[in-house]
Amino acid sequence: MSTTITHTEALASAHRARAVAEQVLRRSELERDQSARALELNLHPADEAARATLRLAYADAAASAAANRDALERAVAIEHAATVIADAIDDEAYADHDVVDGLVQLLELRQRRQREIAPPVSGRSRRPSQDVRAPLR
Repeated sequence: MSTTITHTEALASAHRARAVAEQVLRRSELERDQSARALELNLHPADEAARATLRLAYADAAASAAANRDALERAVAIEHAATVIADAIDDEAYADHDVVDGLVQLLELRQRRQREIAPPVSGRSRRPSQDVRAPLR
């Protein structure tokens, strides 16, 4: 059945998207934590410009972590929806597969659009401080 393969692929794609979102979130939280530590270690800087740079790096990292947390929540919701759709397909008593097919197409369209506009997977902010080391990978 070709629709079953499509539904299975959509479910697998939703699982992968959630896993990637979790990785990106972990990296951005690590960067935020490293920026916070750098800011704490530099409590009394001789150069206020350096402190401002550290504050900016922390603000960027915190904003990135918040955006990535939102992205993870969306990915989890999409994964849940894909699971519900897959369960409906497997249910022989559910006769209206046209509705399920429409939902799967909507899911695939949304995931395709997210891949087109998704930020780089690195999770790095745009302006990292020189005092903040890169996250360990």
